[in-house]
Amino acid sequence: MYIIGIGLPRTGTTSLAKLLRNLGFSGMNFCIIHGNKENDCIEIEEKKFLVDNSAFRNFRQQLINSNQNTKFILTTRDKKSWKQSINNMKAKKLNIPDDLPDINVYFEEVTEFFKSNNSINRLLVIDLNNINMEKIYSFLEIKNQIKTGYPKELI
Repeated sequence: MYIIGIGLPRTGTTSLAKLLRNLGFSGMNFCIIHGNKENDCIEIEEKKFLVDNSAFRNFRQQLINSNQNTKFILTTRDKKSWKQSINNMKAKKLNIPDDLPDINVYFEEVTEFFKSNNSINRLLVIDLNNINMEKIYSFLEIKNQIKTGYPKELI
């Protein structure tokens, strides 16, 4: 299984990468705002991930180029808190991309694209305001493992 995180910046993408690591996945996560890249040295062939919050630019191509074992996770949150978080990053003079889409529009684009490509079963939406860990475990096919909560990095 290969997991691709396609959430916008400030939607818990770093937390998603941490959760996947806690669940035994290895991979890479990248933050476009901070320029951080974390890449695990040990790769577990059957449980890999890529979480890149600049994926809003190419999620369509990632789906088209992926195989049926690739699953996608869209992290999201309510528009008001997201905008506040983005504005806080701007106030800190951090790099906010000029082409960053509106969070609600992006959510609609992603879900409609997966539906129109008969791939909605390969997409999990994680709303930071309403996290359902059982749904996450089911999507990731996690069984018989110590259950953990969703990590909350600085959001």
